[in-house]
Amino acid sequence: MKVIYTDTIESITLVSGTVDAEYPLTNLQNGHPRKPFRTTTPSCVIRVVEPGIATACAIVLTNASSVSVAAVIAMTYEWGESEAGAIITAGQDETGATIAWVDESDEVETWEQEFDNFDGETGFFFAEFPALLTSGTRTIDITLTALDHSYVSAGLLVIGKSLSFRDFRHSSYKGGYLDNGTEIELHDGSIWYKPGMVQRAPEGHVVMHSGITGPDPAGYATYKDFDEKIIRPLGKTPLAWKLSQNGNLTNIFAGLDEMPSEVAHGLDYKLVSIKLREKL
Repeated sequence: MKVIYTDTIESITLVSGTVDAEYPLTNLQNGHPRKPFRTTTPSCVIRVVEPGIATACAIVLTNASSVSVAAVIAMTYEWGESEAGAIITAGQDETGATIAWVDESDEVETWEQEFDNFDGETGFFFAEFPALLTSGTRTIDITLTALDHSYVSAGLLVIGKSLSFRDFRHSSYKGGYLDNGTEIELHDGSIWYKPGMVQRAPEGHVVMHSGITGPDPAGYATYKDFDEKIIRPLGKTPLAWKLSQNGNLTNIFAGLDEMPSEVAHGLDYKLVSIKLREKL
């Protein structure tokens, strides 16, 4: 189970495709998936610049049938120091023209995925990648392609640091739903019903190392991480979750429906109850 708990995006630009003026690029960060970004073309490339500390990317409510994520590490090279001790990042040739160091071996990593988008509209993409090992910014190019549409649509783009936990304990997991339709029993006993949004409301128990005596030996985030980075500062704030590696239907944009509770679970471990509610 993974969750993106902080946003590291510094800038977003559209480098390929045409924006529908009624659905601007800024909608990707408005926090409301139902107020989307949209193009007038069936594919587009979105470029994100971030400081190299992100470990996951999520796209909420998209009609894309495939997504390609290419991360490029941007390095800064220095020629040396001037007589005054200032760093020189470029120089001049014999004609006086400015020259800069161009590196042809920028590291590029690509994650490409065709994913289940059962109704052609509500796809939820989640990609994981490592943070940079060196200082510098990273450029992430995201290619969205909607084969069955004349446009590309995306509700939210989330890129940031993530925490990784064990999956829900199999016997405890409940993949419930909440029906927000209106149902009224009339005087004659008949039922009047007006459909509303159906939200997913998964819940279950997760085993977490307490974090008090040190990190989790298995490499997962600890309950201490969960408490300090999600529960206390964010509360019920909607976040991008990947509940399991077993398919895209486990991806969900949701907030805590109620504050988690925990009990001791053996030496240095806790059994933590987590109940989520989809926030679309």
